[in-house]
Amino acid sequence: KSISRVAPAQISVDGRFLYGAPASNLELSGELTIAAAKELSGFPGYAFGLFDDEVTPVRQELDDVPNTDAAGTAKFPVALDSTPASSRPLEAQVVVRMSESGGRAVERKLTLPVASDGAMLGVKPMFSGRSLADGANADFDVIMLSPDGKALAKNGVRYDLLKVESSYQWYRQNGQWEYEPVKRTERVASGTVDIATDKPGRLSLPVKWGRYRLEVSTGEANGPITSLSFDAGFYAEANADTPDLLEVALDKPDYKPGEAMNVAVTARTAGRLTINVFTDRLVASQSQDVKAGATRVNITVGRDWGTGAYMVATLRR
Repeated sequence: KSISRVAPAQISVDGRFLYGAPASNLELSGELTIAAAKELSGFPGYAFGLFDDEVTPVRQELDDVPNTDAAGTAKFPVALDSTPASSRPLEAQVVVRMSESGGRAVERKLTLPVASDGAMLGVKPMFSGRSLADGANADFDVIMLSPDGKALAKNGVRYDLLKVESSYQWYRQNGQWEYEPVKRTERVASGTVDIATDKPGRLSLPVKWGRYRLEVSTGEANGPITSLSFDAGFYAEANADTPDLLEVALDKPDYKPGEAMNVAVTARTAGRLTINVFTDRLVASQSQDVKAGATRVNITVGRDWGTGAYMVATLRR
């Protein structure tokens, strides 16, 4: 079941004491929280809406909740006073408390999806995690749903694959230097895909090393749009949230002695890059001159690295 944005949902409560007697004439109270849903029920793995659409949860108290009747039951409507503005699916968590005369309360939670006010586009990556290999094909399934969650057919759904690069803009404010991140995108692929009611549309997009954003839309004014981000060419990344940190990533989750570890470092300026690998001591060090942008460095994994090591990348301009 779901809860509509315009019509209340009917909530039923059935309370009993541990010894089986009905919890009659007890006070009920509660609240409702509306937030972004992690995924849409019945469509695991699919993303809906803009991936970077931040949703601020909305909380409201449940008003005019009756006491339980002689049989320990109660029914009451729950309406949404307001919902967060978001392209992503929402869900409402209903919390109901039943309090006895001594003041002790029993709490139960019910989560209901909030019915969409329009059609939705869903995109499902066909690879695990959020990263795939350099030169691989990024495959996605695309579906379209009605507000009540039924599959729809749609021809000519547009997709755009964008490569994303990050930099920082410096400015002076109140006598101090501040910075803000700047994202630059380059369209590397675009086209259309057809969706059937019984078969998702399939995208297969070749990608090279880097960060990407896929956008899928109907191309209509105020129509549904979905985006998601993914990486190609490395397994794990260390996010650099400030300009004094380097973005460092590896191409595999683990390595064996003798294998080449591919380290990707994104430098914002040219300089001398040094990569040091430590266990309880320094076990490897490698330096080279690099230009601004992404640089890949191969380091052979030594047998003296043990079961684990950590790496530090330093850029001297």
